[in-house]
Amino acid sequence: MADGVAQILATSVRRFCEQYGFSKSTFYNLKKRGLAPKTIGVGARQIITNEARDEWVARMEALEAAKAEGGSR
Repeated sequence: MADGVAQILATSVRRFCEQYGFSKSTFYNLKKRGLAPKTIGVGARQIITNEARDEWVARMEALEAAKAEGGSR
């Protein structure tokens, strides 16, 4: 803990979707296509660790960069 504030290490699918501005149905569509962040099952819930979120962001940025590069040719 830094300054008495607990660090959040993971988030729910719902909160992740809220943070990135898309619906849970979009999340599960991405998951079907292998494009969602990795999740961990905790009871009936699925959570996304900060590491999985960061890896997902990097992967999405790389996909966008590849699209942009391929579109400029």
